[in-house]
Amino acid sequence: MKKVEYDLDGKNKLYFFPEYNRFSFNDSNPEIIADYYSDSLVKLRLEISHLCNGRCKYCLVYGNNVEKAEILDVKEFWKYLVSQEWFKNIKKIFIIGGEPLLHFDEISYIIDNFNGKISFSTNGTLITKEMAKKFSESNVKVYISLDGPEFEDNVNRVYTNKEFMYPDIIKGINLLKEYNVKFGIFMVATPETVNRAADMIFKLDEKYSPIRIGYNLPHWTPGYKNNGLAEEFRDVLLDLYKNRKRIKAEIPQLKWRLNPLCEGKVKKFSCGLHTTQTTILPDKSIIRCSKIDNEKDDLKLRVTNELLDKNSPIELAKDTKSDCSKCIALACCGGGCPFDGMKRFNCLTDKRECIITPPLVKMAINNVVEKFKNQEISVPNGLIEPDIINKLLWS
Repeated sequence: MKKVEYDLDGKNKLYFFPEYNRFSFNDSNPEIIADYYSDSLVKLRLEISHLCNGRCKYCLVYGNNVEKAEILDVKEFWKYLVSQEWFKNIKKIFIIGGEPLLHFDEISYIIDNFNGKISFSTNGTLITKEMAKKFSESNVKVYISLDGPEFEDNVNRVYTNKEFMYPDIIKGINLLKEYNVKFGIFMVATPETVNRAADMIFKLDEKYSPIRIGYNLPHWTPGYKNNGLAEEFRDVLLDLYKNRKRIKAEIPQLKWRLNPLCEGKVKKFSCGLHTTQTTILPDKSIIRCSKIDNEKDDLKLRVTNELLDKNSPIELAKDTKSDCSKCIALACCGGGCPFDGMKRFNCLTDKRECIITPPLVKMAINNVVEKFKNQEISVPNGLIEPDIINKLLWS
């Protein structure tokens, strides 16, 4: 797909070039140089421990056999980290588990000794006043796992004794609000709630005023594959895009898929597992991703960096007979999660993205076209600057 043409008024035309994420006004053959996102290593995913006080039904740790009892001695390991040349370029640390707040002392040490951005994901049940006060005085962002505003939305989130977490999660959120901690909410799509997800997100936004509400499809786990959620998830994102001015919180799953349009950039990969991020496990192993490089699975032998490079949508589109070459979301997609691609479809592309991303991109492009048709913006002939597109999409 070389370009898509839109007639504006019988005299003027708008062109979109899917392999570049660029728009042009009345110039069907502009000179375009692909602007790729940087693939420099900037983010560290730190797994202090896989221990957890919960057993959520779709949990990756317990569903994919990566549970271990080790606990990373952060203070000791930090000496090694700061001595590494690559660590000097790390701008973000994202702490995951298991349940990170089982190791509050380790998190506190990182907060006190790292100058970049720090965030972590937690089920929220262990938050205390001491923790909330610490977070409020630091640059840390807390992301609470919560699948909706009501008890019945969260029946998949349970303790090891099978009791429900929801009441304690809400207590944790209220403590964060009391101490003015910047926090977000991470939701997971489930068959029980996906058809109400947009309304739940609106309610969470209104009730708790989080800085971000993430809404994710669950990763593959044995017995919780849910291939059929892609269509429902797509419809949620389309609804959220239509109502984007109503939501104060950022919805990352919209941003990730549409930012390339707004920035005129090309996204080669959805995940930075062998480019922008690396992962440290509790046993001090430095790997790409705990899902792909799980020692009890052979994926790490099959999913090589070389194969990932060859199987990005941009590379696959070089075959003019491929589906990628005909896709309007070519430079926005990135192929999704390779782990889910291999587990669900036996290829490096999570084909759920083929259902989710193109309609969302097409809706955003049609939104831009309508703005031009209504003469809400005037530009000279030629390539349109990305900041103009950004304003059209998010204003």
